[in-house]
Amino acid sequence: SANTVSIDGIEWYVLAQENNQALLYSKDILEERQFHDSSADYTWSVSNLRTYLNGTWLSAKSTLSQKAVSTTINTRSTYNGSNFTTTTDKVFLLSEADLYGTQSTGVTETITADARDYTLGVEGIIVPTWMRTVEDATHTSGYYWLRNPVKVQYAVGGVNWTDGLMYAPNAYNGTVAGVRP
Repeated sequence: SANTVSIDGIEWYVLAQENNQALLYSKDILEERQFHDSSADYTWSVSNLRTYLNGTWLSAKSTLSQKAVSTTINTRSTYNGSNFTTTTDKVFLLSEADLYGTQSTGVTETITADARDYTLGVEGIIVPTWMRTVEDATHTSGYYWLRNPVKVQYAVGGVNWTDGLMYAPNAYNGTVAGVRP
């Protein structure tokens, strides 16, 4: 939905709500950070960004740190594989499937996503184009991170924040991009 809520001074879109739980998506890029610091394994499950969001970042948020619920997240281990890594996170990035309903098999090739590619584990929430963009012109990277791998070597999904199109930023080696959990 286009409904928003303000928590800890951050505006969030309420993407889904069931009972007393909601899937939130920050309205803007909150900061710019590196996804990971090594090419050895740059998947979401071991990324520095995942550790930071669920540790230092979340601890600094008075309401979110008390209310965020642990959620089981499935993320592909490789861009073209059928293996998924499962993590339990309170704060996470959306996947390519959540934004586009697809999974990249190459720089420009995509396939229909598997239900496990979606954050909620079922097909359904696909963020509309206008919600993929942000108005904050203070960020310099030009894109923000997603959590899934893509076919470009050492890359994970990213979104160009001015037009909402898919991008494939390098997941390590000092590359920084926007963080939009």
